[in-house]
Amino acid sequence: MIAIHICGTNSEVIKGLEQLAQVGLIKFANDGQLIEAVKQDGGLKISRDVNKIIIGYSRLAQFFRGISYLIQGVDVVDEQPAFANNGYMLDCSRNAVASVSAVKWLIRYMGLSNNVGYWSCCATGYEPRPTGYVF
Repeated sequence: MIAIHICGTNSEVIKGLEQLAQVGLIKFANDGQLIEAVKQDGGLKISRDVNKIIIGYSRLAQFFRGISYLIQGVDVVDEQPAFANNGYMLDCSRNAVASVSAVKWLIRYMGLSNNVGYWSCCATGYEPRPTGYVF
């Protein structure tokens, strides 16, 4: 968990950060690492100034990707998105079926990072046993 003091943000950023704080990934502290959020054109850029970390982002998903880098201890990044949208494909075939709580967790974190796509893939290898019911 990292302690942060955020400046230069909008309400969408604050709402997402509050959600991250609720699940224990970050905490707000006046003496925490000073982070400035700067809306810009292009991709994600994280740089370190004398007393603060600057996260430059063009889309909200990029800002939260920057926060995930900081949680991992990475504080210098310069990347351009390879795709217009981010998403996740959940493989629900055979023995790879996720529990309901795991899918809820995944969707919540996708929302925090502003991912816009979710796909579920299920193979046709499963055949239900006859039950007498007509489908």
